[in-house]
Amino acid sequence: RGTPQGGPLSPLLANVLLDEVDKELERRGHCFVRYADDANVYVHSLKAGQRVMAVLRRLYDRLRLQVNESKSAIASAFGRKFLGYGFWLSAQGEVKRWVAS
Repeated sequence: RGTPQGGPLSPLLANVLLDEVDKELERRGHCFVRYADDANVYVHSLKAGQRVMAVLRRLYDRLRLQVNESKSAIASAFGRKFLGYGFWLSAQGEVKRWVAS
């Protein structure tokens, strides 16, 4: 099911299909980043994260897609990996990135 990973068609189709999801997140004023079908949505609280996850499940269901529950989480951006990078907060309060292994 789907297209071969790493091919040029897969990210293009993901962008076309998920444009509706992006527009809804923008309409709601969320900060987010998405690359093909991988996405992070940044919110201020666990409760907000739960609300956004519920919205994403409904949007994906409408598109006949499924959220991969084993790869999805409502968690702090710090300590999680995304596209080969992770983030941490320095003693000075600066956001730093590290290359994830």
